[in-house]
Parts: sequence; C-alpha cells; structure tokens
Amino acid sequence: MDTDVILFLALLAFALAIAGATAFVIFWPLTLIHIRDRHPRLGEQLGPGA
Repeated sequence: MDTDVILFLALLAFALAIAGATAFVIFWPLTLIHIRDRHPRLGEQLGPGA
C-alpha cells in the first residue's frame, strides 16, 4: 500500500473516533435530561446517578 493511502486511512479512523466520542458526549446528557423531564418513573428506577 502506498504511504499516502495508509496516512489517509489512519486520519480517517482518527476522525471517526473523535466524531463518535463527540456524539456520545453530546447525546448522553441529552438522554438523561429527556428521561428526567419526560419519564420520571424510569428515572426513579435508574437511581439518582442517572
């Protein structure tokens, strides 16, 4: 494989890892707020940490 292709694939994998981590960091608090506001019984089952 050419060096440019390997570098491109490595950078692509790195970018996907950053995108996935960013999506998780944004999605998780929004999910907890949604559960807190719209589904209080589920929030009680999950406990105070959720």
